[in-house]
Amino acid sequence: MLKGIVYIAAASYVFTLAHPTCSYESIMWQSSTQKPPKSDEITFHDAYGVYDAYNNARNGSNENEVGVSKSSKIQIVTADLAQPIENINDIENMAQYIVKGKILDDSKNILPEYGSGYTKTGLEITDVYKGDLNTGDVITLTELYYTSKDGVEIRREGYSASTPGEEYLFYLGPQYEDGTYGIVCTVLGRYSLEDTQALSDDTESIEANIAEEYAPLYQQLKTEVMNLYKK
Repeated sequence: MLKGIVYIAAASYVFTLAHPTCSYESIMWQSSTQKPPKSDEITFHDAYGVYDAYNNARNGSNENEVGVSKSSKIQIVTADLAQPIENINDIENMAQYIVKGKILDDSKNILPEYGSGYTKTGLEITDVYKGDLNTGDVITLTELYYTSKDGVEIRREGYSASTPGEEYLFYLGPQYEDGTYGIVCTVLGRYSLEDTQALSDDTESIEANIAEEYAPLYQQLKTEVMNLYKK
């Protein structure tokens, strides 16, 4: 049985499936202790991912070209939400940890071997609202953007770099086996508490880089977050 699971997981990597960032069942979750949503069998989510990869290949594209809006240095890759989100309570129910923290200046670009690349970023926790982390802890985030070998920054759902020294609120999933923490629902799981305008005109702000189809929902959720956590 274990050998079969390994073969299935290996095949999923061949099809470039990434690790999930929302709380739906998938064989692609990194940790075997994540039950739910870790699955020992292929789920509908995995099957759809394989279909999507096959469909992209038939169309002569790859994962970094699917649903992409391009600039000279940036590609924004988008995907449908795994489950409907109506308000911030949905995100909070998905999260195992809700923390506020200051971004450290130690980001590390991780190129893709299987699935997608990402960036490792240090976070010094300044407040804890859910979960057993503590104020003062320093953890490592898996942020879903990275710079490819040819210098193009790939951003999942428009997730751009967090600014070192600034404070953000994060909704995090279970800790991965490598000790890092993923952010649930990419752009919908991180909020700057520094500004009060949901979608800033500043092109360098995280809000300005969010994929167009996610922007209205993000704006709604950020307003709810600011009402709950801005002090």
